[in-house]
Amino acid sequence: MIPTEPEIAATVCAILSDLCGLPPTTWEPSTRFATLPDWDSFKQVEVIVATEEAWGVTMDTRDMDRIDTIADLIGAILRVKRC
Repeated sequence: MIPTEPEIAATVCAILSDLCGLPPTTWEPSTRFATLPDWDSFKQVEVIVATEEAWGVTMDTRDMDRIDTIADLIGAILRVKRC
């Protein structure tokens, strides 16, 4: 079954909240990862891997390179789940 965008968004927000220590209400689809406090490439990989594990998918590096915002990550998961 293909998850809905709101389901993926809730998972991504929960993961971000756990990793960044901020409440889930902090996040918007347009939130750019690079603008988050103490953000670095390692943290980005952590978020992507945790999201992949949560949804049982694996993204290729092209998808990962295009992820700048929460909406980008949600879209990447939807694309992979639809394949």
